[in-house]
Amino acid sequence: MNYNFELLPEYNRQIKIRKQDFFAFSKKALKNHTKGKVYHIVGEVKSSELPTGDENLSIGDELHPIKPLGSHNAILNKKSAYVSVGDDRYVVILKSRVPFLILFTTLLAGIVAGVLLLLSLLNNPSNDVQTLAPKHPLPEIDINIEAIVGDNTTPNTSVDEGGGAVSMIYTLEATIDISDKDIDILFKNPTKSTHDVALELYITQGGKRTLIAKSGRIPAGNMLRTMSLSLDSATISEGIYDGVYKVVYYDSKTGERMLVESDITDVKIAAQK
Repeated sequence: MNYNFELLPEYNRQIKIRKQDFFAFSKKALKNHTKGKVYHIVGEVKSSELPTGDENLSIGDELHPIKPLGSHNAILNKKSAYVSVGDDRYVVILKSRVPFLILFTTLLAGIVAGVLLLLSLLNNPSNDVQTLAPKHPLPEIDINIEAIVGDNTTPNTSVDEGGGAVSMIYTLEATIDISDKDIDILFKNPTKSTHDVALELYITQGGKRTLIAKSGRIPAGNMLRTMSLSLDSATISEGIYDGVYKVVYYDSKTGERMLVESDITDVKIAAQK
């Protein structure tokens, strides 16, 4: 048989099945409407199902199959509303929980993944935190430095905050031993200097510079007598070359590389075996 939808003024909820809107009771409104009277639930309707069998609910020009109570999984469906079909009989309208469950599961999975990631970061910080390489890494102190003997000067403390003074002592000759790749130089950074320095030695040809050696850091009060020929420098034959020292400055307290650099030109480099 077909049960016909009965429109009541006490309905308080609007429901949509397919393209059709109609009114119905919420559970609380149904209790208020019946006021303790005995009523009968004849079955349940899920809007996505097509009419089958003899038991159907007629709403307007649409038929909806009525199934016995409990026919649909309670986890996947919820009782959304109740409609009257006359003679104190009512039909339960079911609404699918699947979209909500999908959303809930997705959110839960996101929360779980976030918690696991946080725990992983806390337990293994070194494996997950990216290390950024500095553009100008602070060089180690050169292993070949020597203290300047007889340097009785004191550190210069008369410079302003952020300023500095370097009093370099050097020769303009460098000798390369091609066989063992050692370079003999002489460069002093006296105690009165306010910065550590590092040296870069270049050969200049046709206006182009080729880096052939780079020192470690030379703190104030120290000197350097030797550098090592860079393995990736160009092949050097015996002879005399024009060269340039580039002096790079570092704050002796913070290790910060300074923006100012100095070029020492007119260096003569003798390469020999």
